[in-house]
Amino acid sequence: MKKTLCVFLLIFVVVVVFAANLNKNGISFSWDYNYLRPINYEEAVVVKNIDGDTIKVSIKGKEENVRLIGVDTPETVHPSKPVEEFGKEASDFTKAMCPVGSTVYLTYDWNPRDKYNRLLAYVWFRVGSTYVMQNLNIIANGYGNAYTTYSFKQEYMTFFRSAETHARNKGLGLWQGSSFPEKTETTNTIQTTPQTQTTNSGVNIVISDIDYSSNPEYIELKNMSSSSVNLSGWKALSVKGDQKHFLSGTLGVGQTLRIYSGPNAFGHIWTKKYIHNNKGDGVRLFDASGKLVDSKSW
Repeated sequence: MKKTLCVFLLIFVVVVVFAANLNKNGISFSWDYNYLRPINYEEAVVVKNIDGDTIKVSIKGKEENVRLIGVDTPETVHPSKPVEEFGKEASDFTKAMCPVGSTVYLTYDWNPRDKYNRLLAYVWFRVGSTYVMQNLNIIANGYGNAYTTYSFKQEYMTFFRSAETHARNKGLGLWQGSSFPEKTETTNTIQTTPQTQTTNSGVNIVISDIDYSSNPEYIELKNMSSSSVNLSGWKALSVKGDQKHFLSGTLGVGQTLRIYSGPNAFGHIWTKKYIHNNKGDGVRLFDASGKLVDSKSW
């Protein structure tokens, strides 16, 4: 116990001491992880920016598409989906950090490739003597979500989740104007501990609970605002199922709304089919303007 506490305090002190604002290609960003370094890396040259979480590089003359591990940015180039809100900003951020012709440093995990045969990598670049991991950089500055559906290096997973919580609470990037409670996970449900924070507009609807393995499944929304919220035009999205559900009606202060799916769905029904993948999925909530309000994954 004492050893664990000492290690924690040491890490905390290092983070505080080395927290810094850096600048690359005219873009200022926060980087609080100067103690991280790539080990056993492979040098590559960027030949194309595909979107916020995917680039193309040349490694010893061979071109490879590289998917950044552990991060998900809004879509910009999906063949069947429109450009998502903040997708262009996320893509432009990676383009500025890893421009065509620049050198990047790739490190790998235990899964070398995904089902599309893309390299899975942590992508690093340098600003002076500081190494920056773009995967974590995207999350910490609010340009994408921590994507931990598929496990990777445990230490990095912890950093990625904490960075997302920080970006949400600070209202950075795609989380502008919003702050959210942290989630705690159980075997088949995701629950959150409610907080009394509200958005700048006074509206704060959160995904407070998810049960994705029962019949019926459900997601639960809770109004954490100080007044009732009209949900007309709001929508929930099942990420892997790519199914949207449009909401309506008014949610009073402190009230919850459960939206059921599956053959035994009742009450407020999303669909009579299963849509949430038990082995890893996510739900996103958007307001009437199409802005991302909350997101949960497992």
